[in-house]
Amino acid sequence: FTSLSLKNVLITMEQDTLAYVEEIKAEYNLCPLLRNTLEIHSAEIIRPQIFLKQVNDSVWNVQQIVKPGPEKPEPKSESSVSFNIKLSIFNLIDGFIRTETFDTILPQQIENLNTELSLIWTENEQQAQLKQFSFAAKNPDFSLKRLEFLLSKKNTFIELEDFRIETAINQINGEAGFSPEQQKGNAAFEIPALNLSEFSYFLPFLKFPATPDIKLQAGMEENTARATIQLEDQNQQIFLQVSSANL
Repeated sequence: FTSLSLKNVLITMEQDTLAYVEEIKAEYNLCPLLRNTLEIHSAEIIRPQIFLKQVNDSVWNVQQIVKPGPEKPEPKSESSVSFNIKLSIFNLIDGFIRTETFDTILPQQIENLNTELSLIWTENEQQAQLKQFSFAAKNPDFSLKRLEFLLSKKNTFIELEDFRIETAINQINGEAGFSPEQQKGNAAFEIPALNLSEFSYFLPFLKFPATPDIKLQAGMEENTARATIQLEDQNQQIFLQVSSANL
């Protein structure tokens, strides 16, 4: 028993369709469970369709699937056992979301939703690699062409590598790292030719005719933080440098 396949999965409530998934597939190894390890070689959700309806200002239809029960006190455990997760690859393929909401900021439709990621979770190391995340939103229109990064934690050091977000017009690249124990960290991000017109529907009050290249570098060591911001557009430059001590 090393694989699972479900086809034509349908979730309904009061004769309304909440979700439909063409196929769910997974390949895994159950033997490592004896060593407190969940090992999944691959998992796929193929062409899911989700229908979200806002019942009132704070409640959505999906929240009504499971009714909240009475709170129970957590049992006291004398010893904790670490549980490991190894997910080699997860894919969500060609997802679709339709919404009925009172909020005009939220899109009425999201299509071409695709995701690819991997995950490692152990006591001493946690790592999540998002290799692809993209979608196209309608009414209002917005396109996320790519989001990718590698986020890891080894012992107490947290590191963000190969961060890249790309929309139809804009792009952000960067990396960062931070150690809470040493109170030491750094970050560097670049935005080439920032064009705020892409977000005019969401931020109509924000008008900025220039399309500057932006570079941000920041660091922290012990109780001192520093940052530099550089904006450049058509041979014009603005350079800002700030620092703060005794944080």
